[in-house]
Formats: sequence, structure tokens, C-alpha cells
Amino acid sequence: MIDTEYMLKRLSGGELQRLAFELLPRMNHEWDGLIHSGAVEGTHKTRKGTPDMWKESDDGDLIYVQVTTDSKFGKVYEDIAKSIEQLLELQRAEGALCIAFVNTEPQSNEILRCQALCQQNGCRFEIFHNSKIAKALDQVFNYDLREMFLNMSPDTQKNEKVVLITPVQKSESTSEPQIFIFIGMILSVITMVIYLKYQSLIFFAGTIFFGAMALLAMHRIYILKKKNIFKKLDSKYKRALWTPVFCWVGAIGAISVTKFPVYNSEEIGLVKEQIIQNGMNGIVSRIMELSFQNTMDLVFLFGQALSLLFLSFLSLLLLSFEVFHTTHLILNKKERSKSFVFKFFGWINKRTSFSQSLIFLNVYLIVVSILFGSGLFAIIIQGFQNSTFSVFNQAIGLE
Repeated sequence: MIDTEYMLKRLSGGELQRLAFELLPRMNHEWDGLIHSGAVEGTHKTRKGTPDMWKESDDGDLIYVQVTTDSKFGKVYEDIAKSIEQLLELQRAEGALCIAFVNTEPQSNEILRCQALCQQNGCRFEIFHNSKIAKALDQVFNYDLREMFLNMSPDTQKNEKVVLITPVQKSESTSEPQIFIFIGMILSVITMVIYLKYQSLIFFAGTIFFGAMALLAMHRIYILKKKNIFKKLDSKYKRALWTPVFCWVGAIGAISVTKFPVYNSEEIGLVKEQIIQNGMNGIVSRIMELSFQNTMDLVFLFGQALSLLFLSFLSLLLLSFEVFHTTHLILNKKERSKSFVFKFFGWINKRTSFSQSLIFLNVYLIVVSILFGSGLFAIIIQGFQNSTFSVFNQAIGLE
């Protein structure tokens, strides 16, 4: 991929336009049929004008594509501003899509400015930069474009094509994990958007809920002690009563770190604001874009959303534990009861280490929630990434 990025930077403006004209329809079938108005027919020369490519979608919205090889700061924003100016003159800005196709890596604040400008005028914005284009060209089905425009024909091409000629039965079985991964990513993205939008409310409601449950669990022990029942219970039952108290208190600590996280960066506020303002509108494509520009910030926000899911699962476990295990077996314990429910849970309690296993699971969920919610997970990944890059740079220096 590094070689592909390097070769991309060597393309002229006309060559990059031709590549965009061929590649974009493969990345999104709705962009098929682009009109290449920025090129001189039959050559790699470009002509002045806005946009370089365009088309009208089936919904009647205009799609403008601007292509540039200029790495000067502000060039991408300048091109997008010209596109929007023309769209406003045509009174077609609402619902339009402005695409920037560049063989450089623009700075994040310039991209955010472009996104803000498009949002103000009712447009959508999407950018394809050097690393994103290179990643697309390194896909097997785009090898022909890589060879055509970059003159790159890797030795692995034949081997990777063999993978495509596998029996239908095997491809169907291997596609199932990919489907589940895709569904999991979508759910995580939705959870992250909801969490960021209602973060204060979730923090307040979660703290009140966890605190109330901790008080109820302690009140239960107090009542049992007052009635001289607690002393008569064996260690297993006592542990079953104290487990929820510590777990609810741990949950309060876990949700608190999301309010006062350890991780911080200069651009995390902008990333949060961008996700909150746009909501679910084109969220998947924008998350993919942010994953290239603000990887650690996105890992941190995903972690906070995942910690919320872990704490929700913890709540369900604790509630079921208190209702079935504690209430039925201790508070309503009847020595000679013929109830099937009492006998069944009594049988589970005698033959398994149910309460002990639950303690370990709850501790695990709380630790993971703190790790994700506080941003420590993102910091660990960042440290590992930096150390890897330093080792790689040293290796290159030795060569």
C-alpha cells in the first residue's frame, strides 16, 4: 500500500482525473455515468472550469467531483467553495453531493471546514485522499486500474485471484462472519451516536440507577441483620448478598470515568461535535472517513459506547441475580416448600459455583468498562502504535 500511495503522488492532474472517472463508479454504483467536463477529449490534459466531473442522480440531486494534485493548504476548501457557489447560482445546492478526489493527505481542520461549509448550504461532502484511494486500488478487483494508471503489476495478483475462484459452498460459509462483523460495526456506530448525543442524560440516569440499586442491596443486608437472619446464613449466601453491593458501586465508578476520561486530544471536541451535529445522516461513510483522519479519537469514542453496552449487560446480570438467586433462595427461603422454582434454584446453588462465577464476570465487565470508558484502551493502542513506528523508522535508518 505504501508503494501505491507513492505512485499516486506522481500522477499529473489529467491522469488523476482519468483515474477518478474510472474508480469512483466502482466504489459507488450511483456515481456511474459521470460527465468528465474537466478533461480535453483523448488526452491527459485538463481544462479550467467547475466541476471536473458531474452528474445528476436518479433522485434529481447534482453530484460534483473536484480533482486536484495541489497539496497547498486550502486548495481542497477552495475547490469545494467554487462548487457550492455554482450550485447556489443554479439553486441546486440542497441535497447535492460535493466530492473531493486528491492524491495528497489534507489536514483535518481543512476537511472539517469543507464539511461545515457543505452542511451550511444543505450539501453533503465526501473526500477521497491518497491513502483511501490507494486502499481501493489495492483491492483485487481494481488491479487493472492500478496497472493502467500506476504501472504496478504485483506478483501476488495471480495468487489473490485464485482466492476468488473458490466453490460456492465455502464462500457462503466464510461470508457469515463478515455479515456479523458488519452488523456489529453498524450497531456500535449507532450506539456511539446515541451515547454522544445524550451523554449527560445517560450519565445522570445511570448514576442514579446504580446508586439506588446499591442502596437497596445494602438495605436488604441491614434488614436481614436486624432480624438476626444474616448471622445464620452460610458463607455462600452471605457472598451472594454482598456481591451486588460491590458490583453496583463498581458500576458507578465505571460510568463516572466516561464523564471525566483520561484520554484527551486537541481535535476530540471537533470530532464529537461533527458526529453529534450530523446524527445518523450518512454516519457510516463519515465514520469510515474519520477512521483515517482521527483514528485514536474514534477508538476512544467507540470505547465509551462499548463501555455503556457492557454496563447495561452488567445491570441485567445483577438484576437477574438479585431477583432469582438472592430473593428466592434467601429472603423467601422455605425449608419444606414444594415450589418447583425454589427446588430448581436450590439444586443449582448446591451443584454449581454460580455466585462465584458471577463475581468474576461482574469484575471483568467493570474492569473492561473502565478501560474503554476512560480512554486507557486508546492510550495503550496509541503507545503501541508509536513504539511500532519508532522501531520501523529505526529499521529503515539501519538499511
